[in-house]
Amino acid sequence: GGDSEPVSFSITKDTAGKYTVNVGGLLGTFEVRTPQAAFSISDLSVSPAEIQVGENVNISVSVANTGDITGTYTATLEINNVVVETREVTLASGDSKMIAFTTTEDTVGTYTANIDGLSDSFVVKEAAPPALPPQPSAKPINWPILSGVIAGVIIVGLLISFVARRTY
Repeated sequence: GGDSEPVSFSITKDTAGKYTVNVGGLLGTFEVRTPQAAFSISDLSVSPAEIQVGENVNISVSVANTGDITGTYTATLEINNVVVETREVTLASGDSKMIAFTTTEDTVGTYTANIDGLSDSFVVKEAAPPALPPQPSAKPINWPILSGVIAGVIIVGLLISFVARRTY
């Protein structure tokens, strides 16, 4: 006698918690955990990096569900540490998706966009003044033609005067 042989047991539990197993007075424990969704974010993009007052800037981030089950992630966009907008996305385990925001700033300055710890900046500049409509350019005076016209008027005037004197 004294032989021993390993014995394996398979136990399935559907409820999360810690469990104790007793086999012939030998105790063992195991833990069942609830599957959870887990998320990671990456690839923050702020475009364009420079805008004029009143123009839009696009801010996006990639969200991936690295957990075991489908879950919902809430992305929070902050501009200069002030929450501007939140977006929710539901992802199955292993899926990823881009979340996009569009915002506008009306004051000149440098702004920091932050989505859940990832940040980048953009610059808002004064809007360029509206372009003036092109003014018609003054055409140069064609002096030879103008002189000819004036001379012609004088000659016609003299002829009329000469003819008018002869008829009286």
